[in-house]
Amino acid sequence: MGIAIAVVYLPLYIVFSIIAVISARGINKSIKEPEFTDKFIFKRKAVGFMIAIIVTWILIWLVPVKGNTDFEALFIQLGLTLAGPAVLVLVVSILFSKSNTRKYFSVGALLSTVVIPWITLLAATNYYNVINYPAYWYKCANAEVVFIKDVKPSKSVFIQKDSFTSARKGYQSETRSIGLFLLNQSKLEYIERPIKKENARNNPIYERISIQGDRVFRSNGGKKTKYIIEEVEEITSEYEVKHSRLDFLNEKEDGIGGSRIEIYDRKDNELIAHAQYYWDNKTFKSCPDEAHQGLFVYKFIATALNVISRDSGIKGLRQ
Repeated sequence: MGIAIAVVYLPLYIVFSIIAVISARGINKSIKEPEFTDKFIFKRKAVGFMIAIIVTWILIWLVPVKGNTDFEALFIQLGLTLAGPAVLVLVVSILFSKSNTRKYFSVGALLSTVVIPWITLLAATNYYNVINYPAYWYKCANAEVVFIKDVKPSKSVFIQKDSFTSARKGYQSETRSIGLFLLNQSKLEYIERPIKKENARNNPIYERISIQGDRVFRSNGGKKTKYIIEEVEEITSEYEVKHSRLDFLNEKEDGIGGSRIEIYDRKDNELIAHAQYYWDNKTFKSCPDEAHQGLFVYKFIATALNVISRDSGIKGLRQ
C-alpha cells in the first residue's frame, strides 16, 4: 500500500498542489486595488483555509467506504482531500459571485490543498490511537511465549494445520505454510501433515516429507533442497503442532488479530510449549516482544523442539 501511495497518490498531490498555488497567486494578482485592510484580507483567507479543511473532513465522513477494501477506502478518502477545496471554491464562486471578499476566501481554500492531506492523515492516526489502541494493548496482556518443558532434539513433528499467521513489527500480518521451511532449516528428519484432498491418491490421510540429499539453506546458483513425499495413513511423529486463529469481532475493520500455537508430546499428550500473540494491522505492531522478530513462528517451533541448526544461520528464541 505504501508503494501505491508513493506511485499514484503523491504525483497527484504534487500536481493538485501546484495548480492550487498557481490559481491562488492568479486570484491575488487579479485584485488590482484591494479595498480592504491587510488584516481583513488575512482573516478572510484564514476563514477560507479553515472552512475548506472542515468541509473536506465532512465529505470524508459522509462518503461511504464500507464494502471497499482498505486500499480502496484509503484512496477514496485521500482523493477527497485533493478534490474537497476545489469543490468548495467552485461552490463559493457560484453562490457569491457578486461578493468582493469571495476571492480572498477562495485563496485560503485553495492553499489548504497543500496541507489538508497531512492534517487528515495525522488526525486519522491519532483518532485510531485514542479509540482502538487500548483494545490492542488490553489483548497484549494475554500475549506470551512459554517453554514448559525442555526436550531432547526431536526427529519428527506432525503439523495439524500448515497455515500460520505471523506479524513482524512494521509489517501487516500474513498467513503462509511453514512446514517445508521448518524441515529444511532445522535438524528435523521429517514432518507430517494432512494431505489436501485434491492432491490425495487412494484416499491417504497424511503425507510424510523428508529430505533427499543435502539441505540447501539458501538458494545458490539455482540449487534447491529436494524433498521426498510419501503418502501415509498413520502419524508416527514424536510431537504435534496445533495452530488456531483467535476469534475477534470486527477483526477486519479494527485490524486487530491474534493466534495461538501449542506443541504437544504425542507420547502422553503433554503440552511442552505454547505461544499466544497478537497484531495490529493499522499500526503494524505486534506482541509479545518475541513476535516482533522475523521468522517468529519458525523460531518458536524449532526452539521448543530443540532442532535449531547452526548451519542455517537462524538463531532460536533462547540462546
